[in-house]
Amino acid sequence: MSFIEFIFRRKYFVFAIFAVLAVLGLIGYFTLPKKLFPDIERPHVVVVTKYPGADAQTVATYVTLPLERRLQTISLVRRITSTSSDGVSSIDVEFEYGKDINVAVVDVINEIKKVNLPPGTGQPLVFKKGSSTPPVIILALTPKEGSGLSLADVREIAENQIKDELLRLPHVRNVDVFGGYQKEVRVELDLQKLKKYRLSPTEVLSLISQSNRNIPIGILVGPSHRLTVKLLGQVEEVENLKNLWVTPSLKLSDIADVKIGHAEPRSFFFSNGKEVVALAIQRLENGDYLKTIGEVEAFIPRLKKEFPEIEVTVADSMKNITQTSFFNMLEVLRDSVVFTLIVMFVFLANFRLTLGVILSIPFVYIASVGIMKIFGIEFNIVSETGLILALAMLADDAVVILENIERHITELKESLSEAVINGTKEVMFAVAGGSLAITAVLLPLLFVGGYAGKVFYFLVSTLIIAIWVSWFVSVTFLPLFAYWIFRKGEAKPLRIDRLVEKYIFPITVYPFRNLYVALVENFVRNPKLFPLYMAAILSLFILSAKVVIPILGKDTMPPMDTGVLTGQIWLDADYSYHKVREIAKEIVNILEEEKKKGLERYYLAFGTEPGVITLGGGGNIQTARVVITYVDRFHRKESIWDIEHRLMEKIGSIEGVKQISIAAQGSTPLSSIKGVVDTVIVGDMFEELYPYAEKLYYAYRNIKGASSVTIGWAPDNLEVRFIPNFEEMNRYGITLVELANQLATLINGKVSSSFVVPNETPLAVKVQLTKDDRKNLENLKSVVIKTKKGLVPLQQLGRLVVVSTMPLITRENLKYSISVILQKDTAPSSLIIEQAHKINAEMKKELPPSVDIVDKGEIGTMKEALTKMAISFLVGALFAYAVLVVAFESLSAPFAIILSIPLAAVGSMWFLLFGGQHRCAPAMMGLILVSGIIIRNAILLIDFAEEYLRKVGDLKEAVVEAVKVRTRPVLMTAFATIAGLMPIAMQKAVGLERLAPLAWVAIGGLLVGTFLTLVYVPIFYYAIYKIRERLGFGV
Repeated sequence: MSFIEFIFRRKYFVFAIFAVLAVLGLIGYFTLPKKLFPDIERPHVVVVTKYPGADAQTVATYVTLPLERRLQTISLVRRITSTSSDGVSSIDVEFEYGKDINVAVVDVINEIKKVNLPPGTGQPLVFKKGSSTPPVIILALTPKEGSGLSLADVREIAENQIKDELLRLPHVRNVDVFGGYQKEVRVELDLQKLKKYRLSPTEVLSLISQSNRNIPIGILVGPSHRLTVKLLGQVEEVENLKNLWVTPSLKLSDIADVKIGHAEPRSFFFSNGKEVVALAIQRLENGDYLKTIGEVEAFIPRLKKEFPEIEVTVADSMKNITQTSFFNMLEVLRDSVVFTLIVMFVFLANFRLTLGVILSIPFVYIASVGIMKIFGIEFNIVSETGLILALAMLADDAVVILENIERHITELKESLSEAVINGTKEVMFAVAGGSLAITAVLLPLLFVGGYAGKVFYFLVSTLIIAIWVSWFVSVTFLPLFAYWIFRKGEAKPLRIDRLVEKYIFPITVYPFRNLYVALVENFVRNPKLFPLYMAAILSLFILSAKVVIPILGKDTMPPMDTGVLTGQIWLDADYSYHKVREIAKEIVNILEEEKKKGLERYYLAFGTEPGVITLGGGGNIQTARVVITYVDRFHRKESIWDIEHRLMEKIGSIEGVKQISIAAQGSTPLSSIKGVVDTVIVGDMFEELYPYAEKLYYAYRNIKGASSVTIGWAPDNLEVRFIPNFEEMNRYGITLVELANQLATLINGKVSSSFVVPNETPLAVKVQLTKDDRKNLENLKSVVIKTKKGLVPLQQLGRLVVVSTMPLITRENLKYSISVILQKDTAPSSLIIEQAHKINAEMKKELPPSVDIVDKGEIGTMKEALTKMAISFLVGALFAYAVLVVAFESLSAPFAIILSIPLAAVGSMWFLLFGGQHRCAPAMMGLILVSGIIIRNAILLIDFAEEYLRKVGDLKEAVVEAVKVRTRPVLMTAFATIAGLMPIAMQKAVGLERLAPLAWVAIGGLLVGTFLTLVYVPIFYYAIYKIRERLGFGV
C-alpha cells in the first residue's frame, strides 16, 4: 500500500495528526515567548570589588590588575575590560558563544579565590550579564505631595518591602534598586569641639564601634540544660546613641550632631519630570518579556493600595514595542497572504487551485507553530519572518499537486480516485526534492555559529519547519481536498477562470513565455550564438561588480527606527552632586518639552551603585545613561535620527555638559559593541595615552557620516594630594596609616557600626565631619591631627597640592586603555570604518613602541558574520548539488541547475541599491534564500526536459518545450514570493528594517534571476549535454 493510498484509507488518522498539531499550535501561540529580537548577546560575567578609601590608580594596581591576570586564564575568554574608579573596581569578562554562562560564573569564582587582595578590600561580587540583563520594566517611585515621605524613606521602603514582594513573582529573576538616598545614622563631628576637647576622629569611631554592639559571651552548661550568655550594647534608639559617653564627662551629642539622615548620593534617577527611586526588574534567563511585564503590571495596583503615599509610574517598559512589533508582523503576514493569493490566481486562472492554497495556509501555519512549540522556538521578528517566507513554497507545493491531479482527470481521463492517487504519487517526491534542495541550501546556517548563527537560527529553523509542514499538507490534506473539489469527476474551468485566461494571460503570461521561448529557440537553432549569450551575462556581472557593488556600503545589520534612543551624557568631572542635580533638571526640562513631539517616556540614570549592573551611567555621578522612547515611526513625522541630532544639539549646549552621545536602539549589532568604531589605545602606562586619544578625537570629528564622537576619559579630575613630611611625622610620633585613618574619617567618613531596624536591612552608623567643615580646600587646611605630642595642624606634617588626574582608569586585555568611540546614524558602517582606519594608520606612525591602536567596534563582528555566511552559502550550494545528483542520477544535469545561483546574485545587488539598502548579514541571508528558490525553479525546468527527452529523444525540442510548459509555474512561484516579500521590503512592522535587505535581495534576485534562469539554465543544460556527447559519455 502506497503512502497516498494509506492517506485515503486512514483519512481520520490524518485529521487526528492535524488536530494534535492544531492544539499544539494554539498552545504555542499563547505560550511561546514573544520578543522583539532573539537573545544574541555573548555571555558576560562582571566582577565588582569595593576598596573603600582607595583612589582609582590604587584600585587599578592592587585590585583590578591581579584579578584580570587570573581571569585571563579561563577558557573561551574573548575580551576583558575594566574600569577602576575611587573605591570600586569593575571587570567585564566577555566569553565566546560556546561558553555556558553558568559554567563561566563558576570558573570566574574559582579564579578569584586564587587572588590575594589587599586588606580592607571587600569580597568580589560576581554577576551574570547577557541578553536577559537589561530590565524589561522599570518602576519609578516618588513620594506624593503632602505624604511627609522623603526619597530616602521611599528607597528604604523599596529595598526592604517592595523588592521582596516583586522577587516572589514567578517570572521575575532580580530587582535592582537605584537612585534616591540611602538612609544611615549620621554622626557629624564638630571640628572645633574636637579641637577643644583634644579628641581625634578615630577615637570617636573606635568608641562607637566598641560600644554599639551585641557581644556573645559564651554558654553555661548544667546537668540538664544550657544557657547562652550575651552582652547587649546595641542601641535601639538614636537618643541612646547620642548619650554614649566619650569621656567620663562628655557625651557623643556634645561633640557631634547625631541623627538619621542619608549618605551622600552615588546615583540619581530621573523619570517623568521628577527625581525618583527606580526598581529595575529583570526577566528569567531566556524568559518571556511579556510574562514578566504582565506580572509586574498586575502587581502595581496592589502596590499602590499597600503604599498609598507613594506615587508609582512606569519609567520604561519593553511591552509596547514588543506587542506592537508582534501585531505588526501579523498584519505583514496577512498582507503577504493576500498579495500572494492574488498573484497566484492571476497566473493560474484556476479558482479551485487557489481555494486549495487558501485552505492549506491555516493548516501549515498552525502546524508550524505547534512544531515550534515542541522545539521551543520563540516568537520574534526573525522567526516570524521565516514563517512569512515559507508562504510561496506552500503555494508552489499546493499548486503542483493540484495541477497534476487535475491533469490526470482532464488529459488522462482517469477516475477520480485513480487521478488523485496517481497524480499525487507522480509528483510528491519531485516536490520533496525541491524542498530538500532548499533545505540543503539553508541547513549549514544552523551550524555556522557566531553572531550570524545566533541571529538567523530562528529564521532558518522556522523556514525549514514550514517548508516540510507545507509538503506534508500538500500530500495529505490536498489530495483529500481534491477528491472533494473534483467529486463530479470533471475539472471544467469556471467563468472567472476563463475571464482571467482571456484578458490577463495576454498581459502576464504569454508575452514572457513567448520571449523566453524565442531566446532559447534562437540558441538551439544556432548554437554558435553561445559566446554572444555568455558575453551578455558576463557584461551584466562586470557592470554589477564595477558599478553597483562599490556604491553599496556594508553593515553587520541595517539601522532601524524602533522609536528608542539610548546614550550617555558626561558632565565636568569636578562637579559636586548638587551641581549634577541642577544640570539633570535642565536636561529633564528639555525632555519634558519633547512630549509635544511624540516622546512617551524617558529616564536619566546618573552614577553607579555597587552591585547594580542593570542601570547607571557606567562611571562616577557625573556620567549618565539616558533612554528615551518615542511613539513608533508610523505615528510621527520625524525619523529617530532627526530627533537624535536635535536632542544632542539641545542637551550638548547646556553649560557643564562635556560630552553627549545618543544613538538609535540597535545602532550596533551587539550591546557590548560600544560604537561602529571603538578605537582603543592601549599601553603600559595610562599617563601617556590621553594625548594620542585627544588627537584621534579631533580627527574623528571630521569623518563623514559620524553622528557623535566621544573620548573615554580625560585628566580633568581635580585631586588634592598630601605630601607627607616624614621627619615631622616621626617627631610627633604618628604613622602614615594613623594620619590616613584620621583624615579618611573626617572627610570621607567611616562606618563605625550598625543601627538595627526590625525586619529591615540595618542602617550604617557613619562618623564624618559636618558638611560645612569639609566643603573646600581651606577647611582641609584647618584640620588638626592628634599625635602622641598633642594636636598638630595638618600642614605641619606635610604640604597640600592640587593636581589634575583621571577620574577613572580603564584597561583592555591586561593593558591600560582609553577609547575613542564613534557613532553613526544611517550611513553604511563600512564608510565610517574606512575613514577611521585611515586616520588610525596615520596615527600609528606617531606612536611609541609601547603604545598600540586596536579597533573593538563593529568591524570584527561584521567580518565574522559575512565571512561565515559566505562559507555557509558555498557549503549549502554543495549540499544542494549532492541532493540533485541523487535525485537526477546524473552529475551534469544538476550542474546546469547550480549555475542558476550566480544569475540570482546579479539582480540582488541592483535591487539593494534601488531599495536604499547596504550589504549586510540579512542581505546575505536573502541571497541564500533566493538561491534555494531559483534552484527549485531550475529543477522544474530540467526535470521536465529530462522526462521529455526520454519520451521524444529530441534535445532541442525537449529544451524548448520545457521553457514553454514551465514558464507559467516558474513565474507564478517567483512573483508570488515577491508579492509575499513586499510588506517586508516596505518595512511594515516595528524593527522590520533589520530584515528589509533580505526582502530587497530576494525580490531583485527573483525578478532578474527568474528571467535569466528561464533563458540560461536551458542553454547551460543544452551545452553540457552536447559536451557530454562529444566526450563520449553517452546520453
